[in-house]
Amino acid sequence: MRYWGFGVFENDFVGDWVIDLIETDSMNLIEEAIQLALEDAFIEADTASTSEAYQKSVKKQRHYHEHVP
Repeated sequence: MRYWGFGVFENDFVGDWVIDLIETDSMNLIEEAIQLALEDAFIEADTASTSEAYQKSVKKQRHYHEHVP
């Protein structure tokens, strides 16, 4: 086990997702994270973690762009 904790980015599944996201030029991983969360009535922990990681990433990026000239 490489990652462990209570935070969104502190689990293996999301850690692998972030590495894949960094290594790709495609938006497919982001689209898949959103689509999986929207499709299912019951969301598995891995799907929920990935979707939450995407949302937190976007939120941090927006915050960064609002405060950098």
